[in-house]
Amino acid sequence: MRTKLFIPVISLLCTSYALANPGPGEVPFDFEFTAPGGAIPEIDFDGDLDGISAFPLYMSSAEFPDGIASIQSLELQLTGLSHSYPDDLEVYLLDPFGETLLVMFNRGNGVNLNGITLIFNDSGGRFPLDYDNSELDPSITGNLATYYQPEGAGGMSNFVKQSGGTDTWNLLIIDGVPDDSGSLESWTLRGTAVPEPVTLSLLALGALTFLRRRRS
Repeated sequence: MRTKLFIPVISLLCTSYALANPGPGEVPFDFEFTAPGGAIPEIDFDGDLDGISAFPLYMSSAEFPDGIASIQSLELQLTGLSHSYPDDLEVYLLDPFGETLLVMFNRGNGVNLNGITLIFNDSGGRFPLDYDNSELDPSITGNLATYYQPEGAGGMSNFVKQSGGTDTWNLLIIDGVPDDSGSLESWTLRGTAVPEPVTLSLLALGALTFLRRRRS
């Protein structure tokens, strides 16, 4: 009897740990939210906010009517990014609590981006490459999604650990040099909510209840 009880308890603990600790390259997702992008104007140095684009995204749905309490894994997708000189761009992800993640900073040099899709997560393996004007790469100039690691220290996992929650997020794109502009079709956040922890006390209570029922 003790062996039969021990096995499901251990199995439950292992399942809970696996959900909270995905292995390298194993990024599960159970939510996805998309917001529209827009124009990325060039900066004109006249004191206004030209050159700074903020695109808000609100994480709420029938499944998560009050938002998501905390996040286990997170992935950012930029869809339909176009710019005539991407080396001018700085891209940041801002969570609802004021934490900021540097996603991409002055990458691509003079390569013309035309409606590409970039995906950033900790499994990306490398930062976006910083090409010379003479270099072109199909993964940059093509329309297929390309995976990269965000440039901020610790990547997505460190950002999620520090910031945690949901509600209104913002994508901030800064074009810091005049004479070039671009646009973004949309952007997406997908990830996994942290499951409620299965504590040892709850497991012990369940085990005691089970044993008492078996003895009665």
